[in-house]
Amino acid sequence: TFINNAKGVDTPLVGATFTDFGKLRASYVYAFNMGTSVSASFSPAMLGYSAPVYVWNYFQNTGALVEASATYTQDLGASSASSYYVVAPLGPSGIALIGDRGKFVSLGKKRFAKLTDDGTLSASLVFASGEGPVTLHGYAASSPTVKATTGSVGPVHYDSATKLFNVQVSPENAAAVITMH
Repeated sequence: TFINNAKGVDTPLVGATFTDFGKLRASYVYAFNMGTSVSASFSPAMLGYSAPVYVWNYFQNTGALVEASATYTQDLGASSASSYYVVAPLGPSGIALIGDRGKFVSLGKKRFAKLTDDGTLSASLVFASGEGPVTLHGYAASSPTVKATTGSVGPVHYDSATKLFNVQVSPENAAAVITMH
């Protein structure tokens, strides 16, 4: 982005950061229109992914499954428009966990102490003292089964048209441990 800007190439600014859980990494991408071109793009491979990911548009509450080598492109709209994306890997379980609904860093380590996927997605969640339930959301080809070994989970709500799900997770002693498959 900076090189294109220095060369006078009219492209939106695109920046990214990530949360790393060893074999799993969630990325957060921000795109901002700096000129007249409103088409922002990035590829999952540029972010370090080698397998499909789910790209969640935080502001529009929409998403798409994207191959790692593909380019994800979106029109940002009018001048000064921006967009924010959460990029979640599609793990061996077939689930792309977007994370804590409504949070910018939805898979941040202040909420997720541990996240693994070896065919079953496992997550250890941390809660503030006295904090109530949170809603987790993600993508799956079919409705996932979610169980808690610490804390509790509510029913899974799954939309077969969008393949998106959400589930409420409640803590026990400021923690929850869940599995999804």
